[in-house]
Amino acid sequence: AGVCSSHGACVSADACNCNPGYSGLNCNFHSCFGINVTSPTVCSGHGLCTALNSCLCELTHTGASCNIPMCYGIPAN
Repeated sequence: AGVCSSHGACVSADACNCNPGYSGLNCNFHSCFGINVTSPTVCSGHGLCTALNSCLCELTHTGASCNIPMCYGIPAN
């Protein structure tokens, strides 16, 4: 990986200024729709944040942030 995990700029010794959507000392954590990948509420608590603003939803939910429940295979919206 590059400087600041290739998701930011090194602004001084051991200090990264992360790009939007990334955080951590080395800009090594991404987020999904403003929620850090390490948060239990990422992807509405019903999926995995696999990349910046990209949720992989459980089978029981759908939507960009896994916020729409499924009822017998049909999205509730």
